[in-house]
Amino acid sequence: MKERLQKALARAGVASRRQAEEMIRAGRVRVNGAVVAEMGVRVDLTTDRIEVDGRPVDAPPAFVYYMLHKPRGVVSTVRDEGGRRTVRDLVPVAERVYPVGRLDMDSEGLILLTNDGALTHVLTHPRFAHEKEYHVLVVGEPTGEALQRLQQGVSLADGMARADEASLLMPSQNSWVRVVVHEGRKHLVRQMLEAIGHPVLRLVRVRMGPLRLGKLPVGHYRTLSPDEIANLRKGLPQTMTRPRTIAIDGPAASGKSTIGELIAKRCGYFYFDTGVMYRAATWAALDRGVDIRDEAAVTALTRQLHIEVKPPTVADGRQYTVLADGLDITWQIRTPAVDAGVSPVSAYPGVREALVAQQRRIAAEGPIVMAGRDIGTVVLPDADLKIYLDATPEVRARRRHLEILARGEPSDYDEVLKAMLRRDKIDSTRAIAPLRPADDAVIIDTTDLSIMEVVARVEQLICPAGRPSDAS
Repeated sequence: MKERLQKALARAGVASRRQAEEMIRAGRVRVNGAVVAEMGVRVDLTTDRIEVDGRPVDAPPAFVYYMLHKPRGVVSTVRDEGGRRTVRDLVPVAERVYPVGRLDMDSEGLILLTNDGALTHVLTHPRFAHEKEYHVLVVGEPTGEALQRLQQGVSLADGMARADEASLLMPSQNSWVRVVVHEGRKHLVRQMLEAIGHPVLRLVRVRMGPLRLGKLPVGHYRTLSPDEIANLRKGLPQTMTRPRTIAIDGPAASGKSTIGELIAKRCGYFYFDTGVMYRAATWAALDRGVDIRDEAAVTALTRQLHIEVKPPTVADGRQYTVLADGLDITWQIRTPAVDAGVSPVSAYPGVREALVAQQRRIAAEGPIVMAGRDIGTVVLPDADLKIYLDATPEVRARRRHLEILARGEPSDYDEVLKAMLRRDKIDSTRAIAPLRPADDAVIIDTTDLSIMEVVARVEQLICPAGRPSDAS
């Protein structure tokens, strides 16, 4: 199908439409060997040869949709370092597909795998209120009053939770219960039933929105029918403006900074990595002989410290320039000593208060891509788009190890991995803003993905194919 050249370039992930128009005007785009310098040219990505700066532009892959009946003992990821079977192992298709939402290893039932990022976002984001229905075998026989409590709301460790519907399917010594929710919190249904005194013995997801598991055998998968795809896509907004605020979270070396910077450049956003502010405060404490364990002293220093984050001022591979009281400390904040000290520093309430206020002021100026460790949960809880990047500790340690070596500094992989694991534990268990995905975040496992594959997935969320990519 023919479409305007700038729209085709945006759909292929080359740039936003506005940036594509600038490329065309600058004579950087060729179609079938001829330079195009004016708007209005229509092309077909599947048949026309399109080049930007001499490099070919490939058509984006066609969307595919597979339903899997996940068995127990299978993890809902595309790769597992522990060698456990994954949902991707059970769906051996040529396309690179990803699970929509998650079922924990001990749960079973319907899981959708697709490469349609926009649909994934809509199906998993709470504001679209897509229902998920579960049939759950529990200990005992819940009373009508207990089931009513589920619908009225129960208190969990991470806040109140409420079922949209709850009913008894098959009463017995151990009973089957039907529960419908639209939230996506981890272990939500299990925790809710535990809260009313009926622990879960078996949990099966039988529906996601209009998509039903039906009689698909355990461990089998199938392609969705055209009608099922159409019903799912009815949930997509007819018009979609680009998000003004994008929050990118994740543990160390998951790709936050690299992906955030690339997305900002390609889509015309201001990029801000909040982690550098905590690193700058940590470096300042170490440089000035302040004990990292002295919360009051580190907090006082942070409140006095003037931190600036600017575009790169030196062509040495840096993503930005970081100044502390006017001193360039861009590379100093990436040393192992800072790596080891930044987690406790970032957990101090006074330090966070001083820096979060500044981060929110910067975000208010938007449009912005803000990357860090608790952007979607604390700094920008109302961000238009929240993304959580993750990867196995081994892969993240390898990335950090190679990064240190590339700077000409000595590095031992095993030591980097140990430090990474220590930091993960501190970050995930700290009392103040523990590291976790926001409930409405799109989770992307970067373990087995290249940088540009991750960028393509994020761009699809910002500018879904077939929708305006230059709205604001």
